[in-house]
Amino acid sequence: DDAASAAVDAAAAVQAAVPVEAADAAAEAASTVPDYLKNPRGGMLGPLVGFLEDFLKFTEGALEAVGVPYSYGWSIVALTLIVKLATFPLTKTQVQSSLSMQRLQPQIKAIQARNQDNKEASQQEIARLYRDAGVNPLAGCLPTIATIPIFISLYRALGAASVEGYLDDAAFYFIPSLGGPTNVGGGTGWLFPLVDGHPPLGPWEYSGRYLILPFMLLVSQYLTQGLVSPPQNDADESQKNTLLILKFLPVMIAWFSLNVPAGLGIYWFTNNIVTTGIQVYLKQGGGAAVAIPDPQDLELKAGTAKRSSSEDRDAREQVRVAEQEARRARFAEKRESEQASAKVRAAERSAAEGARKEERARQAAAAQKAKEALEAANAAAAANGEVVQAEVSEVSATEASTATEAGADGDQPLAAEAAVAEAETVTAAAAAAPAKQPRKRARRKRSKK
Repeated sequence: DDAASAAVDAAAAVQAAVPVEAADAAAEAASTVPDYLKNPRGGMLGPLVGFLEDFLKFTEGALEAVGVPYSYGWSIVALTLIVKLATFPLTKTQVQSSLSMQRLQPQIKAIQARNQDNKEASQQEIARLYRDAGVNPLAGCLPTIATIPIFISLYRALGAASVEGYLDDAAFYFIPSLGGPTNVGGGTGWLFPLVDGHPPLGPWEYSGRYLILPFMLLVSQYLTQGLVSPPQNDADESQKNTLLILKFLPVMIAWFSLNVPAGLGIYWFTNNIVTTGIQVYLKQGGGAAVAIPDPQDLELKAGTAKRSSSEDRDAREQVRVAEQEARRARFAEKRESEQASAKVRAAERSAAEGARKEERARQAAAAQKAKEALEAANAAAAANGEVVQAEVSEVSATEASTATEAGADGDQPLAAEAAVAEAETVTAAAAAAPAKQPRKRARRKRSKK
């Protein structure tokens, strides 16, 4: 009961400490709500947003029932712990990949030094080294990728709860409201530009409380880098550039936390602390297995004698060089085989093309000959037709004269008709079979005689 009354008194004190300027600014900002906050449960992440909203409200009610002060803030902490517990296998994989990458650094540097003038060959050898060692360089990104949807959905859930006014009284120790301060002005509009020497949100005594959490996040990020980052080699230019980026990254995160609700900053801060603790635990023997042994721990034994570390390194270097030469020989042999196969295929294609050209030429010659023969046949047929026509005319004239002579004897009509019929018969026969007309002509002459 005492804890519950203390929480109520603290919330009342925070509510009383809210300046009039902040209340007016919040009321003015309520009319400029972004579209994604008007319907936070819509879209692809809508179900996850709704689940997070319901979970936070349920957890808040359960914590209030047992008298935990600032229950909504602690529900965010509980959500963070559940997320970290669910992604623990991914975090373990990340730590294992990081340790294995550290063990491979001497080999990677040797490859880069050996292929200074050939970046492509260096990248291929490093990729082969990762594959042979069973190391996935992208495994370190898995926890971050897995929690991105949760981070975005929590941002929308807190923003929607702030718009609904659910977080107006949801303070968390020194933080006046977990939905603020971005519900006023949006982004850093609550902090800049200054009005009468203080932020638009209100006096520094009130607005400055929202700056404590970003500062804590900045400090925790630098502490995390000091605890989990591997030793840096100042002589390595690439590591210098990476170190410079890592030093600037906490500043970017702290600045980003000024542009989101304070509840999301609590999630981020808690996630950072828990992740650091898990990584330190795993690296100190908490179950993270390294994919490859430490080169300094390798010992080549011959009976009971042990070789020195320098001899060990020389032997490994000789084995590596021999393997590399063998790979190069296999690659050269494979390339020669592919080139020979390509030449054979090219010769086969050329022979096939030549055969096709010869066949086309033969067919064209045959077609030309057939065309000439057809033209010759047509010409001969035309000539035979003219000869037959002439013969028919001659026969018709002869038979006409015969008919005339017969008419003189009294049978003139019948003879004329017979002559005409005979002429038509001869003409039809000549048209049907021009080649046989000479024989018919001879028979006609013999019958006439």
